[in-house]
Amino acid sequence: MITIRTFIFNPIQTNTYVVHDDSRQCVIIDPACSSTEEDKEILEYLKKNQLEPVLLLFTHGHIDHIIGAGIISEQWKIWPHLHKNDKFLLDQAREYASMLGFEYRPLPEKILFFDEENSLSFGHSALKIIHTPGHSPGSVCFYMESEQIIFAGDTLFMNSVGRTDLPGGDSDLLAKSLRKLLMLPDETKVYCGHGTNTTIDRERRFNPFIN
Repeated sequence: MITIRTFIFNPIQTNTYVVHDDSRQCVIIDPACSSTEEDKEILEYLKKNQLEPVLLLFTHGHIDHIIGAGIISEQWKIWPHLHKNDKFLLDQAREYASMLGFEYRPLPEKILFFDEENSLSFGHSALKIIHTPGHSPGSVCFYMESEQIIFAGDTLFMNSVGRTDLPGGDSDLLAKSLRKLLMLPDETKVYCGHGTNTTIDRERRFNPFIN
């Protein structure tokens, strides 16, 4: 059985997901904690539930999704994974933090980059990487086919889609990425980068930004 714990962190209200199965190994998706209070919240949850983080994943490189990576890497000696096409955003992290009113926090000294759609494993479970450029060049979604769950980052939201007016954004690529997601089964549950969860079926029928 998969357990998903959602944390809402930082001034941008970014969703951080801790996902684990009965092995107690877990994956942390988009570590968005931006203060010592938020650090404490996620660290206490991990300790209380005796979880071992083995994967630290970024859906994309915007600062509100990655700002808490340092504390996780420091505690468990694991390095975050990011699509190589978003590497340029790391160079702009300090600038973006200032623009959004964040206190800049150093990122881990090492980032692991991937460039192909493959799978990552934790415990008895696997996540398929789906490249979904548009919101950013290296945006990805993480799909658990066996559970019919997808972590969509800022590609797809309930009643909305990712903005494309930031550096590297591309509305045509986003449209192609959304078509890729809409090929998933209707009942696929979508865990978004901001806001509430939804399903592929609901967004196909009601999302005004999807044709």
